[in-house]
Amino acid sequence: IDWFHPWPRDALQSVSERFIANMPVFEARPELLPKVSSHMAEVHLSVEKASDRYLKQEKRYFYTTPKSFLELIAFYKALYKKSKTEIDKSIERLEKGINVLANTGAKVAELQQDLKRTMVIVEEKKVAAAIAIKDANEKKDVVEREQAIADKEAGKAKVIEDEAKAFEAQCQDDLNKVKPILEAATKAVDCLEVKQIQTFKSFTNPPSGTPLVTDAVAHLLGKDGKPWSPGWKSGKKLLGNPGALIEELKNFDGRSIPEDRVAKADKLIAKEVFTVETMMNKSEAAANLCGWVINIVRFYKVYKDVAPKMKALEEAQARAKAAADQVAELNAKVAALKAALDAAVKAKEDAESEKAAVEAQAKRCQDKLATADRLVGGLAGEKIRWGQTVQEYKKQADTMIGDVMLSAAFVSYIGAFNAEFRSHLWNKTWMKDLEKKQIPMRDELDPLKMLANDSQFAQWQNEGLAADRNSFENAAIICQCKRWPLMIDPQLQGAKWIENHYPEMKKITMNTKNWMRTVKNGVQYGYTVYLHSILENLDASLDPVVAQQIVKGRGGKTAQINLGEMVDYDLNFKLVI
Repeated sequence: IDWFHPWPRDALQSVSERFIANMPVFEARPELLPKVSSHMAEVHLSVEKASDRYLKQEKRYFYTTPKSFLELIAFYKALYKKSKTEIDKSIERLEKGINVLANTGAKVAELQQDLKRTMVIVEEKKVAAAIAIKDANEKKDVVEREQAIADKEAGKAKVIEDEAKAFEAQCQDDLNKVKPILEAATKAVDCLEVKQIQTFKSFTNPPSGTPLVTDAVAHLLGKDGKPWSPGWKSGKKLLGNPGALIEELKNFDGRSIPEDRVAKADKLIAKEVFTVETMMNKSEAAANLCGWVINIVRFYKVYKDVAPKMKALEEAQARAKAAADQVAELNAKVAALKAALDAAVKAKEDAESEKAAVEAQAKRCQDKLATADRLVGGLAGEKIRWGQTVQEYKKQADTMIGDVMLSAAFVSYIGAFNAEFRSHLWNKTWMKDLEKKQIPMRDELDPLKMLANDSQFAQWQNEGLAADRNSFENAAIICQCKRWPLMIDPQLQGAKWIENHYPEMKKITMNTKNWMRTVKNGVQYGYTVYLHSILENLDASLDPVVAQQIVKGRGGKTAQINLGEMVDYDLNFKLVI
């Protein structure tokens, strides 16, 4: 028989103080270290006393060993770290939410100011757009009015132009009559040569009738003044400078010959001998001069009839040009007005676009503001509640030393006792000692509420757990404990809950075929193994699993355990007995 002698209080306190001294909380609050270590010793010793009374009263054994005390210390450290991490995360999350709400409130104020500024700009843009629209409409009216005037004048000008063109067509026939005559006169002069005139001039007694030609030329050129007299003598003088005479005939304007000259020439032209054919037989120069006289006089007479029409045509053309110029001027004015209108329309469109953009910006700002207002308004109560919760969490962080101490002792030792002994231990013994040693803890502390919450209680009930406190305490111990829980469950209430709570677990007995393989697989792959219907003794091969003899893995493995051979150990593995 191995007899385990109990440790004295000093040994328990010394061991616990040594193991928890490196916790950050005691580095920050060293005055609490001896108090907590002393309380741990008190917890262990009080359980030993309760075990003796339990045996006498209920005839049931509960053994505590130094290993139980060491497991209490280890569980206290782990549970404190877990609870502190959860509270710190909760505080951080809530404070972040509060900051977000505060920032949102500040942004709401900024949005309100932005909206005010934007609405001022919107009004300015509305005014600018209205002015631009009015200006564009006014310019449009002016353009339409001037365009109507231009169209009207263009219609008039078209009528004048059409009349001028019609009159020009009428005059063209008369011009066509005049043109050949003038061309014949010009051709006659072009045929004249200085030698021909010199030959003609050299006659002492010219052929009969030829002096009539020189007389007619003298009359038309206005060279028949005194001392001129009809006949060859004066004719020879006229022919004195052949080149000058030819040039003078070429430049002669047949449109404006004095009537008296024409009358004198007509008398000579009327003579039978005064023909080009007749003169050609007498003198080539006389024939060409004869042709010029006849054709230039004919041209004058025809042109005199055509001249009023030509003058009327010129006036009609001048009127048509003036009308066209006026229309062009009006069109230029309209074009300038249209350009101004286009610019005004562009300015109007730009103003309307800017106005629409600013209004859209204002709408977005209003939508954001409305959303932010709803958010801030809706969460105003939450902000207060979050702030209160943060303060509560901070208080819990301050009292966590005692809160976790009571919870760790509860999980480590309380499970084997009935409800009466449980209540006496944690409520009448451990809490009294915490208060006596002035270890911080929350008011009206309940270890069950520290280990689980209302939602978990509801879930456990749905999984078949009885709704009494003792059952909730047992479930909380099973879910929180680091050692494998051993259930004494004659009514199989716990078994039903276990099967529903761990639906993927593997259920075995010591008589199940290859049960050890199932345990090994659970260890390796991290699922829950439910070993039920055991006797007072377990197979020795389970000792490493029950004692959790986990070692650091080799070759990069996280953890391993020796089950006849080294097996990889998944930290999610759980054993329920």
